[in-house]
Amino acid sequence: MAPRSERLLAVGALKLCAARDDEDKGACPLLLIGGLGMQLTAWPAGFLDALAEAGFAPIVYDHRDTGRSTVLAEAGAPDLLRALRRDRSRLAYGLEELADDAAGLLGALGVPRAHVLGISMGAMVAQLVALRHPDKVLSLCSMMGSTGRRGVGQASNAALAVLLRGGQVDEDGAVALRITQRQVTAGPNEAIDASRVEAAARAQFQRGHHAEGSARQLAAILAAEDRTEALGTLSVPTLVVHGDADEMVDPSGGVATAEAVPGARLLMVPGMGHGLPSGRWEELVRAITANAGVAG
Repeated sequence: MAPRSERLLAVGALKLCAARDDEDKGACPLLLIGGLGMQLTAWPAGFLDALAEAGFAPIVYDHRDTGRSTVLAEAGAPDLLRALRRDRSRLAYGLEELADDAAGLLGALGVPRAHVLGISMGAMVAQLVALRHPDKVLSLCSMMGSTGRRGVGQASNAALAVLLRGGQVDEDGAVALRITQRQVTAGPNEAIDASRVEAAARAQFQRGHHAEGSARQLAAILAAEDRTEALGTLSVPTLVVHGDADEMVDPSGGVATAEAVPGARLLMVPGMGHGLPSGRWEELVRAITANAGVAG
């Protein structure tokens, strides 16, 4: 597998940092859309390798306000209470703009169409890519996401508590919070190696930590409109994946997504929390490949 080299690409007024496996020009492009504050380096290398071995050319990137992509520091701290009321008047941007970023990135890479997979916040963004840019999406995989409808996909009290503590600006505080997050959101049978989580969290912090940027993304999630009705218009092959032990996005969010999209397949994974445990990669890649195969 060739190393994934990062590069900055102009997407509208932004520069987005992306990396891709493109040594095999015959492979199917697969755009992976990360979650809240998730840098491109946070995708497990083994999971990306498994996708590549299955015939995909994975593309990963940093959202705006994340990692090495453009940071909108001038936007300042968001008003999360206003966002929670779905008052969008003070948002720096919504999930719609993140979806447009994703579509624009494909254009910047010279990729006319791709399979699209999103995780957590990225699942919501991926849904909007399919809705707003259907000509660019070959298949859709929504993992650990929801529809934006109130009453489904809500975080547990424990997960919400760590989510709302996301404004850590010093390295030790950010690392400690990341360890706590993994302990809360991992599945019941997933062993957490705190030293590995710490090492990864420190590398992420040093690569590009933007506490206010993550808060602006959280505001976009909180203020997002209900997509249920719009999802009913999709005709793209769709796979919905959720762990039945997900504390960050209740499994009801995955059920609601699958019910909203005509013909969608729901894969509810026993014992999986809010993450990508290595013991599930084979099963997940097999399902993703099958869904993409429907698209031809």
